[in-house]
Amino acid sequence: MDKYGTVIAPNTIRFERLLPGPIERVWAYLTESEKRAKWLASGPMALHAGGDVELFWLHTNLDTAKPDDPRRSTRTATA
Repeated sequence: MDKYGTVIAPNTIRFERLLPGPIERVWAYLTESEKRAKWLASGPMALHAGGDVELFWLHTNLDTAKPDDPRRSTRTATA
């Protein structure tokens, strides 16, 4: 298992992690928009293989670094 993830196809990254808690809670934090927003990004997700995912990034809700902190990233993600 790679520390960050493995590219397995041009449009596919595989992440493997051992997470604490029951599988139902982990699944909810991956698939439910409001819960996913607490650690990554909100947005609708089709719950089937190959389904569409739309993520809304609100960095100000996730980033605790001050605006002048050199560790703060100035890069933005585009789809």
